[in-house]
Amino acid sequence: MNIKTKLIALLLCCLFFSACAAPVVAEKSPDPKVMQEARRRYRDSTLVIKGVCTGTHINSEGLMCYDLEITEIIAGEADKGDRIHSTHPMSEGGEYLLYLSGGEDVLHAEDVTGYTLQDDPLPVTDGMVVWDASSVKLEDLMEDIEQIKKIVAAPANFYFHNELSGLVGAADEILIGRVKELPVLKELPFRTRSEGVSTESNPRASIAVIEAYGSVKGKANYGDTLSLIYCPESVASILDADTLTAFALRYPVPRLREDELYLFFLNYGPDAKQPYMFPVNIYQGFVRLAGDTLYVPNSNAALKDYRSLTPLVKDIKDILNKG
Repeated sequence: MNIKTKLIALLLCCLFFSACAAPVVAEKSPDPKVMQEARRRYRDSTLVIKGVCTGTHINSEGLMCYDLEITEIIAGEADKGDRIHSTHPMSEGGEYLLYLSGGEDVLHAEDVTGYTLQDDPLPVTDGMVVWDASSVKLEDLMEDIEQIKKIVAAPANFYFHNELSGLVGAADEILIGRVKELPVLKELPFRTRSEGVSTESNPRASIAVIEAYGSVKGKANYGDTLSLIYCPESVASILDADTLTAFALRYPVPRLREDELYLFFLNYGPDAKQPYMFPVNIYQGFVRLAGDTLYVPNSNAALKDYRSLTPLVKDIKDILNKG
């Protein structure tokens, strides 16, 4: 080996060992205060979107209004291309992240739906979200949101009704449907919130898929599929609707079965960003149906006088018409 070759070999060795000895720069973790505030805003919102400011106009009150076209729905119900109209200043061509909740100062989809913008729109530049005096990677926020989405936001309490009128009034949706899918019960992460306090648990539950055949109350249409949280352990969270005291029955908890037809009494979940529905309570949320025959368990006090569907639907509609 000549001197030139030896020098080249020695130089390569030096470069190799220098690279190995170079300190590894740890990637900066997101600001915990920013992430905590982001989680709060997410929990309090009904719609989280990203979009681009396309221009301005003067609204009916003579105020400057900024138009934002939705480019990504992060959580909640909206469509790409929908427009958000807000009096909160934005720069034309700029990209923004918005946390929205129910209200009236921000209008969506041609002024049909009202929202409240929780804080000023958050500018997004080169993958970074400007957050007050700090900034955070949009990627970090999205990863955190995906983890939050895995937790089922569930009602803190369910209410048992002794009268049909109470049961009908309490239900958001009353429908006839078939249990299309019913996965086996397994531990699912739940979060409930009561009087400002959040509680997490892992009850055994299943996310059933319900195919709607007909609606008695609500907005479900024929062929719609609903995601129903079936959790027999929710029996421990039932209160008497009349006395608001803890409620207990000696009867077994009714079982939901795949491919069976039921009359459902359902409620929307507490988080509008999640698609889940819940039985009004585990005793009264579903009644098995075969043709016109109802199989009402002894535990369902509100429906104890009914054995067929036709007179029950008539009485439900009478209650709704009077309401």
